[in-house]
Amino acid sequence: MKKYIFGALFACLIAAIAYKPVTKIEKPEMMYEADALGETFFAPSGSFYERLYALDTITNAANDTLYLPSNMRPLFSDFQMALNVTRTNISGTTSLAVKVEETNYPYVSTTPPTAGWSATLNSANAAAATVATTATTEQLMIRNAYGINFRVIIDGAGTQSSSYRIRWTLKKKS
Repeated sequence: MKKYIFGALFACLIAAIAYKPVTKIEKPEMMYEADALGETFFAPSGSFYERLYALDTITNAANDTLYLPSNMRPLFSDFQMALNVTRTNISGTTSLAVKVEETNYPYVSTTPPTAGWSATLNSANAAAATVATTATTEQLMIRNAYGINFRVIIDGAGTQSSSYRIRWTLKKKS
């Protein structure tokens, strides 16, 4: 009797080891990367990107320039873009100007070009820029973004200390 029990257990063990379930491998809907400046979410197809820059602070008349990370440039298709700016007052009177610029000068290294930057046009065909002297959240809509490189410039003014957060959302047009 013990022989049959051990034999049956052995047969079950062999069957369990030999069994290979059918698995369906699918591409994940969203990929994720992080670096010192923030987080990037993107579709493997290149049809969607989202870049959230880490919370940062501007004091008085300082400025910051944020470039799209290398995995998001250059954009080789026509994209719709939304840039969300959240300003938060720390002290003084918040005074932050934000503008979006683009260039068709290529770069693949970590050194961006110094020439060729010009204002990106928003959905109203005006310079994609916003200025606020209060803590606000605003969105800049960019209707057409072709295969070029982008940057955001944040300029402080006056006597203030403010934090800001920038979020890019890019969706490929069909």
